[in-house]
Amino acid sequence: MSNFNTCFTCKICDNFFVDPIILPCGHSVCKSHVEKKEQFICQICSIEHTIFCKSLIPNKFIEEILTTKIYENLSEKKRQKILNSFSLLEKVIHEIENLEKNPDHFVAEFFDGLIKKIDLRREEIIVEIEEHYRSGLTELNDLKNKLNYFQIRKLTKWFTRTELNNFKQNTKTNEELVICCLDSFEKKKEEQSIKIEKLYIDLLSEMKKDCNNYLDLSKTKKLVDSVKTKIQTIKNNMDELSQNIFKILINENIYDATKKKINDDREFINNSIRDFKNTLLSNKGFELESKVFGFPELNDTFSAFLNKNVHNFRFKAEDLKGKQRGTIFISNKSVFKGIPFYVGLKLEKNNYLYACLYCSNEFEFSGIDVNYKISEIVVNYRFQNYGKSFKFVFRHFGSGFKKLKKITENTVELNTNIIFLLILIFQ
Repeated sequence: MSNFNTCFTCKICDNFFVDPIILPCGHSVCKSHVEKKEQFICQICSIEHTIFCKSLIPNKFIEEILTTKIYENLSEKKRQKILNSFSLLEKVIHEIENLEKNPDHFVAEFFDGLIKKIDLRREEIIVEIEEHYRSGLTELNDLKNKLNYFQIRKLTKWFTRTELNNFKQNTKTNEELVICCLDSFEKKKEEQSIKIEKLYIDLLSEMKKDCNNYLDLSKTKKLVDSVKTKIQTIKNNMDELSQNIFKILINENIYDATKKKINDDREFINNSIRDFKNTLLSNKGFELESKVFGFPELNDTFSAFLNKNVHNFRFKAEDLKGKQRGTIFISNKSVFKGIPFYVGLKLEKNNYLYACLYCSNEFEFSGIDVNYKISEIVVNYRFQNYGKSFKFVFRHFGSGFKKLKKITENTVELNTNIIFLLILIFQ
C-alpha cells in the first residue's frame, strides 16, 4: 500500500517536488530531471517519452499545494487523522488474517488468560478471607463482655439465625455464646480455605481439558467466504484511497465520507474477529468466561462479602465549585467480578450532572450489567433520592456519560454541605 507521504515526493530524487511537470503517461517529476533531455523513461511505469521542453506541462496542483503550504499547515492534521485511521484498519486486518492462519494461538492464549485470572482470583480471595476473618475475630472478641440484645444482631454478619439459635441452646452465658461463635468462626475459615482450594483444582483441570479439546477443533475452522471477500474489498479500497489523498484532504465531504468508511470497515472487521474467535470456541466464549466470574461458588454467610454487587461513590458539591464546566472527577478504583472500574462525574454548562462508568475489561466476550442511581445528601439535614436509574451492558468500551439530574447554581456555588451519592448496582 502506498504511503501518503510519497504523494508529494519525486520518484527520482526522493525529495519534495520542485517545479513539478506532468509526463505524457500522467506521472509527475521535477522539471530539472527532464528539461535537458530528449528522451526520458518514467521511473514509475517504464514508458519512454520524447521530451519537448517548450511543451512541458507544469503540475500546478502539486506546486500550489507545496508553495502555499496547504500540505504542511492546512492538511497536516487531517492527514495524520487519516493515517491513524488507516493504521488502525490495517492492524485489525492483520489481526484477522493471522487469526485464520493460526487459530490455535488464539485458543491457547485465551485459556492461558483465563487460567491466569483464576490464579489471581484465588490469591485475592485468600487475602480477602484472611482479612475478613481477622476483622470478625476482633469484633467477636470485643463482644465477649458487653454482649446484649442489640449487639447480638451483629453476629448475623457471620452466622445464620439457625446457627445462632443452635449456639444459644448449647451455651448458658453471653460469654460462652461468643466463645462458641469464635470456635465456629475458626472452623468456617478452615472449611472455606479447603473448599476454595478444591474448587480451584477442579476448575483448573476443567479449563486444561477444554483447552485441549478446542485446540483440536480450531484446526478445522475457517473464515466464511463472505467475510474474506469483504476484507479483500476493504484492502482494495484502501489502496485506491491512498492514491487519491489530495482529493481527500481538500474536499471536506470526501474527507468525512472517507473517515466514516474507514471506521465502518474497522467495526465490521472487529465484529468479524469476535465472531470468529467465538466460533473457534464453539460459541461458548461467554460460558467459559462465566466460569471465571463465578469462581468460587460460595453461598454461605461467611463468604457473603465476596459477592458484593453494590458500590457507593461520594462526590462533594464543593469539589465542583469554581471548576470549569465539563471537568471530570474520577473515583477510586473498585472491582467487580475481576473487572476493575472507576466512576466519573461531571457538571456541564447546562447544569446537568452526568456520570460515566470506566472499565478496564480484558475479557473477550463478557461484560457487566449495571444500574446507576443518583442521590443527593444534604449533610445533617435530609436524604433525597431522585430515583434516576439507568441500566446498560458494559462490554469493551464505555457507553458515554449518562445525564443524571439538573442542579441549581445555588447548589454548586453556595451550599458546600451537599454530597452527591452515586450508587452502582451490578447484576
